[in-house]
Order: sequence, then structure tokens, then C-alpha cells
Amino acid sequence: MHEAIANELKILQNTGQYQTLLRINGESYKLEPQKEMVLFRIFQEAFHNAVKHAKAKNINVQMIYVPGKFKLMISDDGVGLI
Repeated sequence: MHEAIANELKILQNTGQYQTLLRINGESYKLEPQKEMVLFRIFQEAFHNAVKHAKAKNINVQMIYVPGKFKLMISDDGVGLI
């Protein structure tokens, strides 16, 4: 999954209008396919909202792998909710 996320971030950064960062902590492991799909869809929604609605210029993604637990954190410098 982190390859797909890295690819999305790279495509955005290659436009020259955005800065992206992907941090992976811990030793990555495969999640169940359905969980990976749901997490990737969550990432895509947050990612597109940051660009389209929040007008973010910097998007950071952190993936934390701990045995038996996975955390996906997405942050940006957009305007947030008004």
C-alpha cells in the first residue's frame, strides 16, 4: 500500500505546485486486502480534499507499523473547516 501512496504523492509533487512527504515508521507488513483498500480510499479522499478544498501546498503522510497495529496519519497546511 505504501507504494501506491508514494506514487500519488510523487505525481502531485511533480506538478511543482506542492511539497509532499511520506514517512514510514517500523517494519512494513501486509494488511488484509480489504483493509488496505479501505485505508487507501481514506487516503485518497483526504488527499483530494487537501488539494481541492483546503488549498494545501504541503501534504505529509505518516505510516506507522507496530506489530498488530497500523496507523495512517495525513496532515496538510490547508485552510481547514470554516
